[in-house]
Amino acid sequence: MALLSNPDLVIADEPTTALDVTVEAQISPAHDDLVPGPRESSVLLYHDLGVASGVCERIVVMYAGQDMEDGPADILFSNPGNPYTQGAS
Repeated sequence: MALLSNPDLVIADEPTTALDVTVEAQISPAHDDLVPGPRESSVLLYHDLGVASGVCERIVVMYAGQDMEDGPADILFSNPGNPYTQGAS
């Protein structure tokens, strides 16, 4: 219902929580259809970096409310610079 007004920004907190792996795999790619235009953006909050890596273009890794590391998802996972990110990926 929140998407009916065609918002410029969508914020989703753990959008795939409590879904089984099969349903999660169907929902994650659908995110691209929800935010199709160049002006529209989304902020997705995840605790699972594996899920985030498959959905997000850019990732900010936070710990205790502090930004530990951020950057494009492919670079962040191929070369994590922060020990916290290394341990989580």
